[in-house]
Amino acid sequence: MILRRFPAAGRFEPPRFIIYTQEEADEMEVFDEFFEHLDWLVGQSEHKKMVLWGYGRSGIFFEKLLMQRYHRRPDCIIDDALCHTYVQLPEHPIYCRDVLDYCDPGDTVIYLCMLGMDAGLSDVNAELSRRGYKEEVNVFSVRRYELGSYNKKGLCYESFLQYRKGFDLVDGISNPLSKSTCNQDAHGFTSIDMIDLLHILKDMRLDENSAFFDYGCGKGAAVMAALFAGVKRAGGIEMNRNLYPVACDNIEKTEKFIGGEHNTSIICGNAALLEEIDEYDIFYFYSPFAGETFRQTIRQIERSYERKPRKIRILYTNPRCHFSVIESGIFRLTRQFVIQTRYPCANLYELDGDVCRKGLTE
Repeated sequence: MILRRFPAAGRFEPPRFIIYTQEEADEMEVFDEFFEHLDWLVGQSEHKKMVLWGYGRSGIFFEKLLMQRYHRRPDCIIDDALCHTYVQLPEHPIYCRDVLDYCDPGDTVIYLCMLGMDAGLSDVNAELSRRGYKEEVNVFSVRRYELGSYNKKGLCYESFLQYRKGFDLVDGISNPLSKSTCNQDAHGFTSIDMIDLLHILKDMRLDENSAFFDYGCGKGAAVMAALFAGVKRAGGIEMNRNLYPVACDNIEKTEKFIGGEHNTSIICGNAALLEEIDEYDIFYFYSPFAGETFRQTIRQIERSYERKPRKIRILYTNPRCHFSVIESGIFRLTRQFVIQTRYPCANLYELDGDVCRKGLTE
């Protein structure tokens, strides 16, 4: 099962939580090495108490992997910096290191999600050694196994693709919102978890006849996901001149990795002015911009339907401009997917059949 299903309510289907099986994840060949390492790591704690140390973004991502792939949660989470803050939840406490007083090293495995350059890591290793824990026996650095080093930032799928497969997806850029490259409506460079997006696209039943276009494509991660999902035609537009060549290079590498014939196009320009989109039927946004730029972009999609009537769907993650999508009445919200983002859902919009039968108006 990919997603937990809920009964439909009228014309809007309630949110679907992204839950997928090990077999489904294994279908994604590009991540084979990632999951091989992960299976081995998690296997070390079978029938033992599992402790996660370090609850920053990497720790949260590792916990998510445990739940999605193995249906497990850590028995204990340690983070000395967070244990006294208001992030605590009654069902999900975060402890300081003293909780190890109640753990037996012979029956406990600790997974470190701390960055190797963190000043406290050597202190943590000394503490664990004093308590009878040994590296590679009952202490494992998740970063080292998945990214090749303690010092690689940001444990996530994109980091694996960068450090293990040669893509450029996680490093920052100079002046990402420079006035010379972006307008005032633009948002910062970020993206959805790639496998979350892959499973949403799979649930949407994309195939080689689908055509995917990403607005504000950044370094091309969403376009890559569409290609991994089996789409043959995919494209995107990015206004930032620093990101554009990186996206082109990532897409070229993806095509070589997958093999076969693809029709891809990355454009450097203003999304609100782009009219050459009639060959696409899936339009994707990860909150790339807002305001008038977003409204004009939606209008361009509506005009594209006027020129070439077809089934069009809009997938909008972190949908801060929801009402700009539906205000004309042409598109309606039909489904939601619950994901891990600052705004924890992705909205799926489809053409309103009644409006389309009557004909679009200016």
